Amino acid sequence: MVLKHSISITITNVQLVFKILIYAFVVFFIGSAVLVTIADPLLGALGQQMNIEEMFDSFITNVLAGNGAVFDGIIATFDSYWQSNPTAFFKLIGLLIVLFVGIKYFFALIICPVAYVLNHKMQTNFTEGFFHAIVSVGFKGVGTASLYTLISAPIDILIVVGAFFLGRWLTLGIGLFGMITAIVVGLILITLRMSIMGQWVAVFINEKIKFSLQVKRGFRAGFKGLTKTFPAMLTLAIVEFGIVTTTLIPTFLIIPIVSVPFAIVCFTAIHLVNYCGENCFNYYSE
Repeated sequence: MVLKHSISITITNVQLVFKILIYAFVVFFIGSAVLVTIADPLLGALGQQMNIEEMFDSFITNVLAGNGAVFDGIIATFDSYWQSNPTAFFKLIGLLIVLFVGIKYFFALIICPVAYVLNHKMQTNFTEGFFHAIVSVGFKGVGTASLYTLISAPIDILIVVGAFFLGRWLTLGIGLFGMITAIVVGLILITLRMSIMGQWVAVFINEKIKFSLQVKRGFRAGFKGLTKTFPAMLTLAIVEFGIVTTTLIPTFLIIPIVSVPFAIVCFTAIHLVNYCGENCFNYYSE
């Protein structure tokens, strides 16, 4: 029921998907310009050029073959860079971490405005302007996004690294199924983290209390509603992962680019639907 109502709410507010898409394009172009400016000197200092096409082809070949070469190749690449120039290597690792955290932060910034628009629609059945939502959430939205990123980024990095080495170990024994198992475990853990922390935004939008209390209540609400939000979010995460991985190449990124903002809106709607259910609030779902 939670997932069904959340999808319905997302479809009703489909204009948010396109606004997130525009936001993502702006962030992407600005971020790409900054990244190229910083990354080129670092790669030059390593004395090597990264052949992205060759690495991608090798990655796909090894994934389909279900062997550990896909993991060993990545480790060997990092080891080669480290041997070439340790200082530049650690700067490059730092850049990758900053890039990951930056992407999370810039997307976290729009979650509160998105939640504000969805919440207003659910309560009044009228559409709130996205720009007005950004102004309304103000600096508290920035604070929420900052704290959310500060806590979630290290957790997600540990999950990804852990899933990588789990996949490398399992692949030695059961081949492709080991790789699939590691991906599923990583997806489950990240979705679990999202299910617990995502309830922050519902508390933030609906309860006008001190920021510290919002965070505490958000955590409590996340654990309390876990049995309802986690199955819905995991289902959506698996479907979204399947859509992205199977349409990435055939559609030249078109479907993944559209489906990710749709998933962001739907994930947010899941937390708002759960919040209304837990607090016995009536809401419009269509």
